[in-house]
Amino acid sequence: MKRTVAWISRATLIALALVTTNYTANAQQAKQASSPTASEKQAGNNFHSSFASGEFAFNGRGVVQGAPFSAVGITETTQILSDGSRINRRRVTSLFRDSLGRTRSEWGNETGKASTSAVPIIYDAVTGAAYFVNTRHGNALQLSPPVKDNSLRQVKIVTPQSPPDDITRLAGERVEPLGTQIIEGLKAEGVRVTTTIQAVGVGSNRSDKVVYERWYSQELRRNILIKCTDPRFGEAVYRLTNIDRNEPAQELFTIPAGYQIQPFPAHRPERTLKSGYVK
Repeated sequence: MKRTVAWISRATLIALALVTTNYTANAQQAKQASSPTASEKQAGNNFHSSFASGEFAFNGRGVVQGAPFSAVGITETTQILSDGSRINRRRVTSLFRDSLGRTRSEWGNETGKASTSAVPIIYDAVTGAAYFVNTRHGNALQLSPPVKDNSLRQVKIVTPQSPPDDITRLAGERVEPLGTQIIEGLKAEGVRVTTTIQAVGVGSNRSDKVVYERWYSQELRRNILIKCTDPRFGEAVYRLTNIDRNEPAQELFTIPAGYQIQPFPAHRPERTLKSGYVK
C-alpha cells in the first residue's frame, strides 16, 4: 500500500510540474526584465513553449489521426551564467502515436521501444482520458477521466490530408520562411523568427537578439527540429529522431487488465509523507 501511494504521490508532483511549468518560466522571465515589451514576452513564450512543456499535451486542442509513428525526442539546453560558465542539460523521451491519435510518452527512455520499467503517460484521444502508468507495480493515476458521451467532445481532428498549418504565424520582428528540407527522412518546412530585446543586466542600454527556428512536418503534423537562442535563458535544441512510421502495438495505449486506477488528485495519507518515493 505504501509503495502504491508513494509512486502516485510522485506522479502527482510530475503532473503538477507540467501544469505549472509555463507559469514558472514566465515568472522567471519577468524577474529578469523589469518592464518587458510585448515582443520580449513573445520571444520568451516561443522559447518556453517549445522546450519547457511536455512532448504531448492532452488539453483537447487537437488530435492527429492517420499519422502513426514511434520516435525518440531529444531536448538539449545550455544555460549561460553571468560568469560565463555553462550548465548543459539533456532530456530524452520515447514517443508513440497510433492512427487513432492515442499517444504514449516515456521520459528517460531513448530506445524508441516501450520499456517495462518506465512510468509512461498515456493519452487516449478516443475517450479524452489520460494516465500515468506504473508498469512495475500495476497501478495507474488517472489525470483526466474518459468522456462518457464522445458526441459531446469538442476536439479538432487533424490528418495529413488536412489543410497545411501556416507555421509562419508567429509573433516577432522578422519572420523568415526557410523553405523545405529533408530531416530524419521527412520533408520539413522551416521558419526563423528574430526578435530584438533589451540586453540582460541592470542599466544596460544594449540590445540582444532572440533567434527561434522551427522545422515542421506537415505529413507527421509535429515539429521535427527546433532551435532557439535567447540571451536570457540560453540555447536549446529539440530533435525528433529514430522515426518509425509503422503502427505501434495497440497495447501501448491501453491500461492493462487488472491494474488499479487511482483518480487524480490522489489522496495521500499523512503517514506516507515520511516514507519517501519508491524508486
